[in-house]
Amino acid sequence: MQIKCEIICIYEKKVVPLHRNSKQQLKTSTIMLNKFQELVKEHRTNYYDVTINGETRVMRLFYHDDSDTICYYKKGSRKYGYPLRDYTNITLHQQKKTDEIKQARRFLKKFIAILTESGLWKNMLDNAIAINNLSDEDLLRYLKGDEWEVAKELGIKRFGTDTLSCTIKKGFKKINYHKYDTWVEEQFAKCIKEKKEFRMAWRKGYDNSVDCRLGEDGIMRAWYSEEFKGCGNGHYYLAVNSTHAIFCEND
Repeated sequence: MQIKCEIICIYEKKVVPLHRNSKQQLKTSTIMLNKFQELVKEHRTNYYDVTINGETRVMRLFYHDDSDTICYYKKGSRKYGYPLRDYTNITLHQQKKTDEIKQARRFLKKFIAILTESGLWKNMLDNAIAINNLSDEDLLRYLKGDEWEVAKELGIKRFGTDTLSCTIKKGFKKINYHKYDTWVEEQFAKCIKEKKEFRMAWRKGYDNSVDCRLGEDGIMRAWYSEEFKGCGNGHYYLAVNSTHAIFCEND
């Protein structure tokens, strides 16, 4: 059974196999179920160590509020998943410090390469280079601490509109063009390269739009938005080239 985070799904919960005549086991399992639910609720979408049939594995979990259920994400998806069944233990996965640093440097390397090629967001490019030049110890402090304070202390600027750690988790957003209509993407790419102003909107799931223009400070900037149909509210991104963007804010 596949679940989307926004839709209601009702099904039988099965956490720990119970003996019908064992009230103590039922009580213990209910307590553990509540504990696991609170853990996933608190941390929302994250990685967890999940024990199923005596084997522990790392899984991406989310809490589905409408059905009061712990679910795991479908492979490669950030929206859909399935009910988690037959588990006996859930703990928050503790990522190694070295893994966090490698992940951050891998993201920064790709981010720097994309902006260098596209010519967009020169200010953010400079910030990313400065952050990537930090020592592993200072980079970890930057990721874990208050970015405003740590950046000020280290004499660098904050990464962008969202924190670097959140941006890394969310990754790059692919701009949702119509599959067989390449004109918008081609014109957007051309205007970015030639530093010309451009804006175009279309409807595909959301009211989508791209926008780019050269600022008075000489910095070329670009944006991508996905607004709920006819609402003027939705999800807003900073376009890093004609095909990808990073998260900015929800409105």
